[in-house]
Amino acid sequence: MRAFLLIVASAGKEDDVLSSLMERLQVVELHKLYGVYDVIAVVDTDNPRELSNAITGLLDDSNGVIYIETLVERGEDYGS
Repeated sequence: MRAFLLIVASAGKEDDVLSSLMERLQVVELHKLYGVYDVIAVVDTDNPRELSNAITGLLDDSNGVIYIETLVERGEDYGS
């Protein structure tokens, strides 16, 4: 299962967020952004509960995560 995490971080905490993400999930891609979201992460997991627990952990820790919007891929392959 692939998911896209759109993350809003506290000012200056983007690197802490990146580190926490890489510790908790199998990160496929990771990008810092300008705009509404500060970080986008593409992650793979075999277990939806693992994804849920990791997101809850990111929000509970004081690593600078303010908000996470999670988009889960539907599973169809369109030649990507």
